[in-house]
Amino acid sequence: NSTGVAEGRYAGRIDEVRVWNVARTEAQIRENYFGNLTGSEPGLVGLWNFDDPANPGRDRSAAGHHGKLEGGAKVILQERPGSTAPDASVSDEPLATLVPVKQRVTNLLRLDGDNGAMMVEALKGFGAGGNQAHTVEAWIRPHGAPQVRSWPLLLGAPGAGSHHWLLAKDGNLQLGSYNGRQANPPLPPGTWTHLATTWNPTGRVYTTYLNG
Repeated sequence: NSTGVAEGRYAGRIDEVRVWNVARTEAQIRENYFGNLTGSEPGLVGLWNFDDPANPGRDRSAAGHHGKLEGGAKVILQERPGSTAPDASVSDEPLATLVPVKQRVTNLLRLDGDNGAMMVEALKGFGAGGNQAHTVEAWIRPHGAPQVRSWPLLLGAPGAGSHHWLLAKDGNLQLGSYNGRQANPPLPPGTWTHLATTWNPTGRVYTTYLNG
């Protein structure tokens, strides 16, 4: 989800977006960030993997928070770490004549920094005021640093209390809430990174995980 403010929308790829209504532990995130979810996992309130060509914004969780692609957002087929490899038959041909099988190909969302976004209206109130524990996960691959800044993801309505992933012009992320705690890890362009952020309102603890 990109906010579309004047500074510019996110330009890059994003895939396997997950939203949970609990602050997951490091062990839980590391256990399945390379794997595929069924959508029935406890606490999962959003799972967008863009694998339904007829409905690319389909939420595969039981919550059914389906998204809508807007503007120039496109679903493309591309390699990504951790995605399921296609089935391939075994061949006894000589090694020199074998054509390599492309591994780990999956559908994912491409945003070009124009007017493209995926909007999930049903989650606009999620996390309002910072009182909802949650975890957000996704595979993300920016094309490069924006001229000013861009939002790869926004959870909740824009403004105070919402939680966001903001990419700054220096290539660092600003992860957290508009009026609360933030973390600022770098996000290398042209490289797939699994990003997870958790918020525990009880202790007001905001935690980030890169690649597990």
